[in-house]
Amino acid sequence: MNILVLDTIYQSILGEIEFKIQIECLEGFEEIRQEILSYRFGTSGCYEYYFSENGHKCIELVANSVLLQSAWAKEAEIRFLNTKSWDKSFYFSRTKAFHPFLNYLRQFHFLTVKQVKFYKPDVLIIKDVHEYPPIILKQFKKSVGKLVGFCSSIVVNPSNFTEYDLILSSVPANLDIAADLGVKNKRVFPAFDTRNLEFQSDVREISTSFVGSIYSGTIPILKAALEVDPELQIFAPNPEALHSEQGLLNNYVGNAWGPEMHKIYGNSKVTLNRHGAIASNFAANMRLFEATGMGTCLITESRPNLSDLFNPSTEVVPYDDLQDLQSKLELVLGSESMRRGIAEAGQRRCLQQHSYSVRIKDILTAFMN
Repeated sequence: MNILVLDTIYQSILGEIEFKIQIECLEGFEEIRQEILSYRFGTSGCYEYYFSENGHKCIELVANSVLLQSAWAKEAEIRFLNTKSWDKSFYFSRTKAFHPFLNYLRQFHFLTVKQVKFYKPDVLIIKDVHEYPPIILKQFKKSVGKLVGFCSSIVVNPSNFTEYDLILSSVPANLDIAADLGVKNKRVFPAFDTRNLEFQSDVREISTSFVGSIYSGTIPILKAALEVDPELQIFAPNPEALHSEQGLLNNYVGNAWGPEMHKIYGNSKVTLNRHGAIASNFAANMRLFEATGMGTCLITESRPNLSDLFNPSTEVVPYDDLQDLQSKLELVLGSESMRRGIAEAGQRRCLQQHSYSVRIKDILTAFMN
């Protein structure tokens, strides 16, 4: 099977990656592409690696990289102009009112349509369904066998779903939207990339860590944890959210993603988890698998479906409220044998059932069906 994956990376992170690539003076399309994927931000590179491991030809493109797309256009001898408004293309793509005018925002969609036509995949996987409006999806479908979209964020334009042959999501509400529109759908959770095990440390020097964006609901969790563990280390891309919280700001270390994030998990005794609003009352985020996969003891919210993924209390530590969070954190930090036992059991479960080697087989089954 020939598979093409269109991915996107947050512009702030992509800017860091592209800056490093320019310093290294990389110019060729494939050289740049492999370098971007090597940073392993989010799920970048996972699908290409694990689909290939299962005998399928797969190529993954970070479609919002000006550096990468310019290199592809140059090698394909396609005239590629006006990259200054590249970011605006992504903004307007997510704004329904601008969809009729997207033909004028050619620098982003123009190239992706060309690329899909060039690769002619049996399956085209779009990692973020919001980036491509129906007018572009219709162009894609002329050159692909099946069009598959991932959507585990808030659905901006439900009508986008109707162009897809299959919608994959870890969020039940999104699957319900697809079902109501008559679109085939399957629940697929994130997973753990076992290549990151190289970053696991034998000695865990961080007692408690939190890695992720900080929202209003995150602050009470961090405050509660700080009362139990004054050595709490906070890693986030938006430290400005802590400016009014001097106590927490003192524990802010920096931003972390890709290998650095996995090094933190691999060096932490305990990691805290919280879900965003989109997850509603379900356990579904990436941190469940990233943290347990790296062998840290994960403390996460109690959720009705948590037991479908991990054995609560023996493989992860669920909490019901802030007081319960504090008592559970104090308990596992006070008992090295308990903490280690939960962490090791959680990692075993993750590697056995929630690695990308396993998850890719579930996705392939969905394709076949």
